[in-house]
Amino acid sequence: MDLEDLKKRRMIVGWSALALGSTSFFLLVLVRDMSLAIQFSFGIVILTSICFRWWTNPVHPGILGYISPLTVVMVFSFLYLGLGSMPMLVSSYRISYLNYNLGSEEFYLPMLFVALAGLISFDLVYRKLSQLTAVNESYDSSLRHFYSPEIQRFLPVSAVFWYSVCLAVFIYMSRTYLMYTFLFVGVESEVDNIFLQGGDSLLGTVWILMSLYLFRPGGKTVKIVIFLMLVTLIPIIFGYQNRRIIVYSLLMTVVAYFFFKERIVRLKVVVWSVAIVLGAFVIMSSVKYAVSTDASLNRKIKEDRNLISRAVATVKSPQFLNFNILGSMLVYSFSSRLNGLDWAASMMEAHVNSGIPFMMGRHNLLCAAKIVPRVIWPGKPTGPIEVAVVRHFELAYFDQLGSILGSAYADGGIIGVILGFGFLGFFFPLALKLIFMRQDGIIIYMGAMVPLLSFENFLLRYPFYWLRWVLVLMVVNSVILFLYAHTRDRGRMVDI
Repeated sequence: MDLEDLKKRRMIVGWSALALGSTSFFLLVLVRDMSLAIQFSFGIVILTSICFRWWTNPVHPGILGYISPLTVVMVFSFLYLGLGSMPMLVSSYRISYLNYNLGSEEFYLPMLFVALAGLISFDLVYRKLSQLTAVNESYDSSLRHFYSPEIQRFLPVSAVFWYSVCLAVFIYMSRTYLMYTFLFVGVESEVDNIFLQGGDSLLGTVWILMSLYLFRPGGKTVKIVIFLMLVTLIPIIFGYQNRRIIVYSLLMTVVAYFFFKERIVRLKVVVWSVAIVLGAFVIMSSVKYAVSTDASLNRKIKEDRNLISRAVATVKSPQFLNFNILGSMLVYSFSSRLNGLDWAASMMEAHVNSGIPFMMGRHNLLCAAKIVPRVIWPGKPTGPIEVAVVRHFELAYFDQLGSILGSAYADGGIIGVILGFGFLGFFFPLALKLIFMRQDGIIIYMGAMVPLLSFENFLLRYPFYWLRWVLVLMVVNSVILFLYAHTRDRGRMVDI
């Protein structure tokens, strides 16, 4: 990348940071005091500059620069810790249905600067370790292998295999249990629980690998078949009622397009990509809200195990794409489900005003323990992880928006945030090195993108859950690759 291009990027980010800072100042000064407006707006300017250093001062080359763990953490931090906190602060009155912790907004400002300290720690450690471990050299090698005839012949085999596994798992689970929102009701056996816990990651993997297969050079008939196979996954996505899965999967479909069709980012492609992703988000939001507002549809969802008939009923519902309901519900979502400062700020309020001590690692030890299968640890603790934090800090009982920031702060305050984000900066380059040492490293990394993009998570659970899925893909793909190579070589011997 030439120096002139970097200067343009830095100018764009600089002016954008100033524009966002000015906008937040004018919004805040109308409902808050001048001092808070100045300081918080200054924090937004710094946050924007830090969170887009991956673009103004790239660490990784090419496509990896846009989908690296550094980029993912920084972009989502910008959304959750910056833009997501603004609606709560600029509201001159409380919207009755918003979920928030009383008094937490008074600590948004100090928590924003705590978050900045953590992000700086993450950025510095990540950059230094990426350089020391030569991650980019391994990525370049893996990328060359990805375009090699051997891996390109293996890609369809891997994609179809995972598609078959996904379809078999969901056919079995939907016939055995009732699927409702994010779970299957009544799951008891450990094997079925593994299917339950890994369902969203499996679905994302299949969608992304099939997208790579779709854009891989080939005939039109094959592409039509692949597209129809992707369509068969839509009832499962409707069953989850999870907007993140479809948005993340479609984003990776765009990335798959760039792997094969475009080597540079063109404005036209970006505009169409944004339109498609936003359209999918609106449709999935409408699915979610139709189920919650249409009593007959809600009853069918709770009684019918057939995911296809449920998807058809959802589309036929009069509440589907009802933009009056959709508009108000989206306001709620953007006002509460993107506010990543509230949970952490509420802990700071409890610590400062009530003297409640930090959890000194107990919270994230519980996060780490959750990844151990119950087959290995029969007595593994049950229940939501966030409940332990809510009880310790005496917070309100509602669906708190978990975050890496709050998770790190709960265990060690400001030092916990700096060390926690520093740990992520240490962890991810080592994991990338492990992945890209393999010839199928690009397939593994792309297949594990949905867990990586699931930023609404806890400190240790976030990277460990992602790594667990990476290891599953590595093991299974190694077996598939071995069997495929063995079968192919045996076929050649027969031909001879």
